[in-house]
Amino acid sequence: MDTLLAHVNVSPGSAPPPQLPRFEPMEVSGTPDLQQHLYQVLSDACSQDPARMMPAAQQLPRLEKEPGAFHAIYQIGAEKSVPVPVREMAMIRLKNEMTTHWRSRVLLTEHQKTECRQLSLTFMDEPIDSIFNLNMIVLTKIARFDYPARWENLVPNLLQLIRNSASARLASGVADPLNMLVLRRSLRALHGVVKEFSTMKLPSQIKVMEEMENTLFRPFMDLWIQYSLSFRALLDPSNLANPVLAHDLDIAHLAFKSYSKLFAWRWNRSAKQNTGWEDKLTEAMRISVEQFQVLCNMRMQLISALNQTDPPLLSGPNGTICNDPAMAATLTLLTRHVMVFGKVFRRLCQLKRDAFVSHLSTPHLITFYWNLVTNATQLPTVIDSPFALYPLRLLVQALFLFREFMQDWSLLARRHKVENLQELLASPDSPVSPDLREILGAGNVLRSIDLLITQLIPLRPEDLHKWESEPEEWFVAQEGESEQWEYELRGSAERVLMIFVSNFADVAKPELLRMYQQVAGNHSVDLQAILHKESVYCAINRSIHQMKENLNFDEMLGNHFVADVQVEDAAYSVVKRGIAVIIGKWVYEEAVPAPTELVWQILLRLLQDQSSSIIVRLSAAGAIRQCIDTVGFNKDVFAPYLRDILAGLVNLFNECENMESKRFATKALAFVIECADDLVMNYAKELCDTIPSMWASADAEQNSLLKADLITIATKLVGATKSNSMYLWPIVIPLVQMGFQGGVAAQLDEDALDLWIHALRWTESLTDAQGSSPNLMELLPLLQNLLLNNLDLLGRVLHVVDGYLLIDAPRVLHANSNGLVEGFNKVFKTAIQTNVRDLVASVQIMIRSSPPDLWAGPLHTTGFFWNILEDFLASKAKAAILNQYLFFIARLTLVNTKAFMMLMEAAANEHHMSLEQLYNDLLQQWWEKFDAVAEPNNRKLLVMGTACLVATAQPVVLKRLSGDIFDMWLSVLGELEEAWKNDELDAQHPLYIREDSSEWACVDLPLESEGTLEQGRREQLNATDPVTTERLGPFIKHQLDIAAQVCPGGPSEFQNTYIAGANPLVTNQLYKYLGIIG
Repeated sequence: MDTLLAHVNVSPGSAPPPQLPRFEPMEVSGTPDLQQHLYQVLSDACSQDPARMMPAAQQLPRLEKEPGAFHAIYQIGAEKSVPVPVREMAMIRLKNEMTTHWRSRVLLTEHQKTECRQLSLTFMDEPIDSIFNLNMIVLTKIARFDYPARWENLVPNLLQLIRNSASARLASGVADPLNMLVLRRSLRALHGVVKEFSTMKLPSQIKVMEEMENTLFRPFMDLWIQYSLSFRALLDPSNLANPVLAHDLDIAHLAFKSYSKLFAWRWNRSAKQNTGWEDKLTEAMRISVEQFQVLCNMRMQLISALNQTDPPLLSGPNGTICNDPAMAATLTLLTRHVMVFGKVFRRLCQLKRDAFVSHLSTPHLITFYWNLVTNATQLPTVIDSPFALYPLRLLVQALFLFREFMQDWSLLARRHKVENLQELLASPDSPVSPDLREILGAGNVLRSIDLLITQLIPLRPEDLHKWESEPEEWFVAQEGESEQWEYELRGSAERVLMIFVSNFADVAKPELLRMYQQVAGNHSVDLQAILHKESVYCAINRSIHQMKENLNFDEMLGNHFVADVQVEDAAYSVVKRGIAVIIGKWVYEEAVPAPTELVWQILLRLLQDQSSSIIVRLSAAGAIRQCIDTVGFNKDVFAPYLRDILAGLVNLFNECENMESKRFATKALAFVIECADDLVMNYAKELCDTIPSMWASADAEQNSLLKADLITIATKLVGATKSNSMYLWPIVIPLVQMGFQGGVAAQLDEDALDLWIHALRWTESLTDAQGSSPNLMELLPLLQNLLLNNLDLLGRVLHVVDGYLLIDAPRVLHANSNGLVEGFNKVFKTAIQTNVRDLVASVQIMIRSSPPDLWAGPLHTTGFFWNILEDFLASKAKAAILNQYLFFIARLTLVNTKAFMMLMEAAANEHHMSLEQLYNDLLQQWWEKFDAVAEPNNRKLLVMGTACLVATAQPVVLKRLSGDIFDMWLSVLGELEEAWKNDELDAQHPLYIREDSSEWACVDLPLESEGTLEQGRREQLNATDPVTTERLGPFIKHQLDIAAQVCPGGPSEFQNTYIAGANPLVTNQLYKYLGIIG
């Protein structure tokens, strides 16, 4: 206690009583009846009479929009003569609404805001906890906006209240109820302000927090120490009901929380930012560690004394009941105060683990914590009670900090160029403290491992109760990927064990092997033996990488696990679950080469085991999934067990009641289907028949995630059945439709699209030979609706469009060409760049896969062609998008030049433009954008498109022949010659582009379509694409020959008018490329 006094700035012996600000209610300026009206509405809103409550609930939000309403409500909430329910309702409205409208100058004038700030400080003597708590939230939110610029006296006022109240209490030696209340309320309010600002990240807010810390750090520390000394002097079994003890303990607790909040904030700052604070932080850490140890020991001595009184003051099982409410409250608060130290240490460790671990006080702290753990395990049981000698949560904190400390020392060992902590301890210059060296000695490590496996890892009575009463919830909690283990005794103990095993393998591995051999052949159904065996299995599972060379997996399976899974006692379920987990993890982590037949036999047995808890069957499902997801998975070995495993997973789904565990079963089922692939063919129809009942189960619970899993199962089935997936349409088509229903579309649309795309990729036609229903043609209205109304999924929707067009474009366009092109027309202006590229690709597939009489009309009547042309000519889009428009126009000319000319003529007529001018503008833009195109296939496409236009012999085109068009042709022909030289192609075909060169493919081959029927359709379309298959030189020569023939005046006129004027060098070079001259 003397060491504490050295850090205290003792207040003077006499101090003035606390002075609270007072504020009288007043009428709201300009609206004298608003306050009364609000009071009546708030009263009605609190009424139990629905006839009064419902109209008030609707009227109140409207009234709050009146200027000055929040100010009036605050006055009502602050008036202690107002009935408590009305005050609570007023404060709730302020918390929910005023804090979000605080910046409004309409609802609150500056004068009213000033008065509201003053009102918030009048609650420091508020006797009703709920009202004070609501006001504290309001106060901290206002402080966030206004402190210190418009509320500079907030912290000084609260600090002065705290000092006055604290000094009055310590000076008088008696606990005045009002004084105690004001001190507690003021301290909580200031703590709330500190907590609010400690989370802020803006530079100006950080500066405020620094100023606040400079002001409050020492006062909080002094207050904590003063009241710690006070309550510790009173801490005695005979004095536990003393309200003064409870009050002083409460103030010490609140002061330490505020102090630790400032401490942690400063701790997290960088070394440069903490200049001048190094000694303060070191001292703060040392004092915190010291006081934690002192308080913890005092509490344990107190609990021990209470258990030894006659009669004992603590009764019930393990002394968990205290019949005196005042004593119980004090003990509970004392336990909370001890626990808050652990929370602070955990937070410091999480913020800066290296700084925490390397602190001089930390080894003593970790040693103390570990001693708590070892002492606690000597008791019959560890319980979660504030009256327990070693509360469970205290031990969890100890294990967490010990693990973090040891993990950092493991990294330190590697920095010292040794393998593990064991070698670091053996090093002569090891920085390990003597206390830790004792704990980490070989003998103590061995005892610690035994302690963890025999005392802390075994399932406790609470676990077994939940195992039996809520098995699915227990399983979901264990399988979760959260950090919940940090707050659980078993999970924390497992992680500490892993640290011991990885750092002290020479000690740990023989001990684990001994324990495993001791329990492996024991199939006793005695509960303690079962729990011990499960604990050992858990330890083996957690030590897979260290133990895989010491344990023979095949021997474990054949000699031990086979016998274990035959035991039909219900209590043995915990062991069976451990077996499933071990098998799954050992196979998944590739500790064994591949799952054998014995693995599948054991897992199938566990999946079908109705004598055990459902947890066993769920664990078996998880293990099956892990064993399949391995490089060594062999379908042939798995095949004999596939049918029963599929049936077992479906039965497991039907058996589960919890939606999360149902999802666990469906995910395992989807994984099995995907990996078994074509082996599922014979069972696909049977599996599909189970989906409707599963869907009904998900529908009853309105669980969209489960529905998404079921759609995924259907998708995997389509992929497994491949070209035979047409037989699954009776379930596939409805699932796609249900995935876009209004209530669930936001959650299921992507999964439904994935199913739809898979169905298209694996079918040979859009209907069966008889045109039976349902079929993929029935989904066309849905496709048009998505094109028109769902930009978010446009990329995936266009994949669906591609699928339809690649299968049977004429049929799709016969059905609704206008609707499809209308969808294209609506989205192209608003789509992002990537989607515009996909859109142009889809349109190119459409015009290449069907005759022009099916698409030319819709391109004109919907305005799609004109809109593309207009934007292109006016350069109304980004360069990359304008290029896509140019590719579309070039493709049109290449596919059907006559249809292109008709579209140009119709566009000119409809928009009252000169056709010649329209062509001229188009060619000018074509030339200007040409050099911005880099891809070889697209540059060749543009050149071939111009060649097709030249073949029309229109004068407006031919006028540009010897200039812009020749330049484009020579540019690409030269690039092709260069490619030929680099690639050393056959000299006989220097301008021929290899068909197997993917860079020349104009139709993409998505990775997802690899191996599907759609890939073949895409490759076939590329194989018939002139860009891929035609040599450019002969193609251009052919188009020139056509132009010469159709040109008015014949070839001679064509030569004299359009060729003769060209630069001879250009003409000669071009003719060489075209093979006209040698």
